[in-house]
Amino acid sequence: MAEKLATLPYQQPGDLFVNDYFFTNQTALSYTLTAVWTDQNTHITVLPSLTYQNNILDKCSVVSIGVEFELLDQATNQISYAGWNTAVRTYATCQILNPLGTVFFNLTQTYNYVPSSISLSRMKGRSSSSEFLTHDKQTRASLWWGESLMSNYWGYSTWLMQHIRMEKIDAGKQGIRKGMVYFTPTGSANDVADINFFTPDYRFIVTRENGKGSQNIWPGRNNENATTVGELNRRRVYPNIWVPVDSLAKAAYSTVLADLGQPDTPNILSNETALESFTANFTSIQKHLSADGSGPEHDPFDAQRSTSGPLRIVPSVIRMRYLCQVPQYKSKGNLFVSIVVADLVLLQVAWQLCKILSECSDFDGMYSSVEGLEDASKYPNLIVEMIERGWTDDEIKDLMGRNVMRVMDEVDASI
Repeated sequence: MAEKLATLPYQQPGDLFVNDYFFTNQTALSYTLTAVWTDQNTHITVLPSLTYQNNILDKCSVVSIGVEFELLDQATNQISYAGWNTAVRTYATCQILNPLGTVFFNLTQTYNYVPSSISLSRMKGRSSSSEFLTHDKQTRASLWWGESLMSNYWGYSTWLMQHIRMEKIDAGKQGIRKGMVYFTPTGSANDVADINFFTPDYRFIVTRENGKGSQNIWPGRNNENATTVGELNRRRVYPNIWVPVDSLAKAAYSTVLADLGQPDTPNILSNETALESFTANFTSIQKHLSADGSGPEHDPFDAQRSTSGPLRIVPSVIRMRYLCQVPQYKSKGNLFVSIVVADLVLLQVAWQLCKILSECSDFDGMYSSVEGLEDASKYPNLIVEMIERGWTDDEIKDLMGRNVMRVMDEVDASI
């Protein structure tokens, strides 16, 4: 369902450089800019950055999606959460209209429900992925369900890879230790629910039975040259994870395009029938996941239809700065630290101003100065200057430490 772009606050022109991170005004996923260029009369000009100012993202398309599995080379927190780890990388291209004309750019989105940077303590009790900046079932229902699809199918695919490996090991054989399934849209299927919407390619690495070296599994090996997900699934080609991984890739495909604001592309998240179908097995998926589960939604769309906002995809623009839309009170400890840091920053600015004005280098003196700021003992003269410039007594007292003392008293009184 397409809608007009909501009124946005005025935004100064910005430059996004290659390899910079950014997100959209939907505040869902984050992206990496990988290339920028113009194409005028078949003359391609590569640019170092993308200039933007509330430019609507146009004609975005997903080029490919790679789902990477790995048993080895994980961070400790990832190993503790699951025996396997899965990273989903979506490669897309978009264009905007700016003073240079039509500018094209490539972007990459990497999704991992358990990124290596998250701490073990933050993993406990998580109901949603840290990859998403905001979660709102009412105003951003499509992205809410997109996040739910990605996290649930991420969890199920990861569990299934571990299960398949353990079956081999229990039978006294070597199991898969790494692999990748690579999907590209066929272009001929307009229904994202079609089992053959993607063309798959894959590689899996298995340790040899003698423990020396490894062997690869790829299309064409053992005459298993199926080129569609439907055929791979029908023939149960090892490791036979095709349908769950295909669903994970379609979840990524749909969520990225929804976040990029592309209402005219095939999408699970704008089609209630498709979403109902892809979430129908959420209840059974949850049985295979850890106690923390995945999220934010655990129940099928059909069961949650009355509590969900409408499915809709609205146009998007680039954002590089995230502003929290839901006010939250800080704890007294965090508040104390925040005020201390703020006061120290102000004091540092004041002292740097003193150093610049007096060309001083330390507290022991200087080789030249201005009158009244000959050394650090004349620091009070700076306060006099503040008074003459209109600072109030309360502002000066706060700067000099009253904020710190007030918060210390409050914290002390609460203990």
